Amino acid sequence: MGQVHAAQNPYLNTITTSGAMTMIKLPIKKIASCQEISKIIENSIRNKSSAGISLNILEAGCGQRWWFNLKDIPYHITGLDIDRDALEMRKNIQHDLDEIVEGDLRHVELPKEKYDVIYCAYVLEHIKESDAVLKNFYTWLKQGGLLVLRVPDPRSVRGFITNFTPHWFHVWAFKYIFGNSSAGKPGFGPFPTFYTDLLSRNGLSIFCEQNGFTITAIYGERAYYPRPVKPFIEAFIMIAANLSLGFLNGGYDNTVFMLEKDPEKKRLS
Repeated sequence: MGQVHAAQNPYLNTITTSGAMTMIKLPIKKIASCQEISKIIENSIRNKSSAGISLNILEAGCGQRWWFNLKDIPYHITGLDIDRDALEMRKNIQHDLDEIVEGDLRHVELPKEKYDVIYCAYVLEHIKESDAVLKNFYTWLKQGGLLVLRVPDPRSVRGFITNFTPHWFHVWAFKYIFGNSSAGKPGFGPFPTFYTDLLSRNGLSIFCEQNGFTITAIYGERAYYPRPVKPFIEAFIMIAANLSLGFLNGGYDNTVFMLEKDPEKKRLS
């Protein structure tokens, strides 16, 4: 993260016409487990469906599978990823994508206002120019469309450690702490991390005000940890949060943002 002056980074804070600096602080609506958060997201996606009309969904940055049960509504999912191996696994093993697009989220060209929902989970922290990606999301979303973002919170203990440790340590942790033997192989995470201030609650709030989005809800998500190591990791997180004297948060690991493309807002950039 590092120290960045306001003049260099527009997502740290906002400056009023009088020159005074203000912070935008939006509250966490609820802190919940990853399973509970997934159900909230599923219901939010369902709320965008209309009878007899197929819901057009873009999964921006593909994970290992589609986690939401939408079987009782018509929908079409497009998977977009720069990693061909990840796309092929989803297409040929999970069979849960209707369409795949290989491309960089920053530069790929997709039709304007095509999607009712864009879902992007644990992707933006791996992209330096995350603001360019969010601007593309705005272009691709229909008016009133839903954008769901899941990102590690940079002020959580887990997010702080992720930001300030080398990538080889992330691969080691995934393999030997979380038990993921495929970690680091083609098509599998973890991937190099580039945190920006845009991923904070304050940073994203400012971005949305300037770029035509409305934040409808923010959730704190407790990450999943394998049962054998869960009590040790959670104890470590609480100790680290207490030692930070309030600088780091130990109550949740990730932030989930629910955004809508707001037809009433004018874009400033």
